[in-house]
Amino acid sequence: MATIRQFQSKAVGRADLVRWLSRTDDDPSELERIAGLVGFEFVAKDVSQAEKRPVADLSAHPSVTLPASSATGTGASLNVAKPLATWFRVTERISTGEPDSNESPQPLSVAGLAPFRAAELEPFARDVQYRHSPLVKWARLWPVLKRAASAQVDADIDVDDCVRRIARGELLVRLPQQQVLRWSSNLVVLNDCNARVQPFWDDFNRLCERLSEFRGAAGLEIRQIGRTPGDVFRRWRKKDARHVNWTMPAVGTPILVLSDLGMLDAPESDVRRDWLRLGRQMRAAGCIPFALTPVSSQHIDAELAREFHIVLWSRASRLRRERQPQTQSNRSAVAQLLTLLSPAVRIEPELLRAVRYLLPAH
Repeated sequence: MATIRQFQSKAVGRADLVRWLSRTDDDPSELERIAGLVGFEFVAKDVSQAEKRPVADLSAHPSVTLPASSATGTGASLNVAKPLATWFRVTERISTGEPDSNESPQPLSVAGLAPFRAAELEPFARDVQYRHSPLVKWARLWPVLKRAASAQVDADIDVDDCVRRIARGELLVRLPQQQVLRWSSNLVVLNDCNARVQPFWDDFNRLCERLSEFRGAAGLEIRQIGRTPGDVFRRWRKKDARHVNWTMPAVGTPILVLSDLGMLDAPESDVRRDWLRLGRQMRAAGCIPFALTPVSSQHIDAELAREFHIVLWSRASRLRRERQPQTQSNRSAVAQLLTLLSPAVRIEPELLRAVRYLLPAH
């Protein structure tokens, strides 16, 4: 038996030699001459000293064709076919025994287990496991509500003002008193839990609860708005839950509205027109409605913004009034009103609120 030893040059390998022989019709006896041309040297090797390795029996493989000489180990043919890929498939199903008539129809994973007891089916905790996250924290919200639902009242005597007037030689007909902002004696809350703001019903009800605890229930009236604003309403969380005909609050009563004012509906919807009509009626009755609306600034309607003091109810809101740009009609109205107020000595708070409503927002 002989082996072929390769020279130092690595330009051609044994694979190139075998590939060249497999693609030509030359006699295999010319192997020595061809090997020398491509850089190989023929070296004789003693068969007795060669490592004897067992030859695998490939005669049973269906995809390999071996010549007669391969079985004896005298040599290998260059035309051996490559083995094909094999896989398995199900050809037949045979039952290993008779089916058991007493076999349980339950799956094997739960077979033999005892039924669950009532105590095992009880939840670990009966209370709700998640914590409600309000739209706006109460620490930010209550000062805004107090400004909207408060009024200027007389407090202690303003000693500093008395000293200044006496120093100027003025005659004190009436002792001046300090003006402080306190909760109004009456407050009406309109709670509008409609389908459009259903994700915020918890915020509406929690605000009513906190307002009743923080301000006190005396003089506080919470109305649950029905389908049509200004038609009928119910008392919030009352046992009778009967519908009551709409009555306008007294003049100067602060009104807090918890609703989207129909701005989440179509612009031509009846709900938006009903809120616009109710806002005009409340302003004509001397009431200024303050609305907390869980909408974005893009939903603000110009007509509703003129009738309601709208404040966006969201985490990113600055809790200030949302207004449209001042129009030419508002500028002329402000100029005329200031002209009429120029000779006035005292201006009532309601009139100041009207001027503040017409002035542009800063």
